[in-house]
Amino acid sequence: MGKALATQIAGLRQGDHVCCYYDNAADQSAVVVAYIDQGLKRSERCLYIADDRSAAEVAGFLGGAGIDVRKQLSRGALVLISSKEAHLKSGRFDCEAMLALLNDAVEQALNDGFKGLRAAGEMTWILSGAPGSNEALEYEALMNEFYPKSRALGLCLYNRSRFEPDILDDMLRTHPRVMIDQRLRKNPFFEPPRVFFKRCSVKERFDHRVSQLASESGTTRGRLSPTSTQSRRPKDR
Repeated sequence: MGKALATQIAGLRQGDHVCCYYDNAADQSAVVVAYIDQGLKRSERCLYIADDRSAAEVAGFLGGAGIDVRKQLSRGALVLISSKEAHLKSGRFDCEAMLALLNDAVEQALNDGFKGLRAAGEMTWILSGAPGSNEALEYEALMNEFYPKSRALGLCLYNRSRFEPDILDDMLRTHPRVMIDQRLRKNPFFEPPRVFFKRCSVKERFDHRVSQLASESGTTRGRLSPTSTQSRRPKDR
């Protein structure tokens, strides 16, 4: 496990919702190992939902990285399931049902003595064409209301070689933080639920985007303030 990657993952906290774009199995494995390893060290229950790869493959690369998979599974610290047992339970995607499943998983983790839930899911189930899969973007947006209010954090894994660019682009709108090429970044394209679901005015949406850009640049010099969004006409001469 790379030290730089492990340090970045260690900075994640409950309430975080992260999107990871990966190009190959090695890239994915490195991120997942660091993510799960950190959760186990923090006494969180780690729930992994497999789809792009099988649960057996995930167990294999976790074990290959030195994690005692059999021990962690037996004590309930690690839970490996497939998308057919989670996102596509009953053969379709139901946003409300999935939210309920996660909520129950958090409560069960706490009741079992863990400090919270660390969830991760391979999102290639979207490509199955299963009924309801078109609700995935809305579901990701709702996760930004779920995680901050829960003793949990989530990592959504997107294989860039399998998704069309329009889907990958849409998902940028629904994740506050993004990991690309094993580098974790604040996402300047993120839209919080009030913006995504258009619960705010156009001015509030614009001000949010400006603040994201200003934060990304790391400077306040020359920052466009909310008042500057008002049009100013030159005085008549």
